[in-house]
Amino acid sequence: MDNVAFNEIGVDALFSVNVLSTDTFTLGTHENYPVKVTGNKEMGHCADGDRFHGIVKAISRDGKLLTVAKRGFVDVLYSGTAPTAGLVKLLADGADGVKEDVGGDEYLVIDVDTTNTILTIWLG
Repeated sequence: MDNVAFNEIGVDALFSVNVLSTDTFTLGTHENYPVKVTGNKEMGHCADGDRFHGIVKAISRDGKLLTVAKRGFVDVLYSGTAPTAGLVKLLADGADGVKEDVGGDEYLVIDVDTTNTILTIWLG
């Protein structure tokens, strides 16, 4: 069934945070990127090998405020070898996506789009 879509199902744990002052997020460009906590009420880009704490869902026009999803199905870019659907350990890849890594946290991957290098994952 190619017409089944999971993205945005259960996305109800949204919160808004400030952007790390040295990071840049652009409306229309950085949505669906993994982010990590960088300070009090502050999030920023992940480096290669970082655990990610949420996925960007919205960005303010000035790029200084993010709305981040912590729960639900989301799409995220991946790099490296395509994981298979199921429970997969993921870490940030440092290029605003994720990668499979045995040291990562476990996520349920429900869809792997190898053409566009996109995973649909359940954040929790």
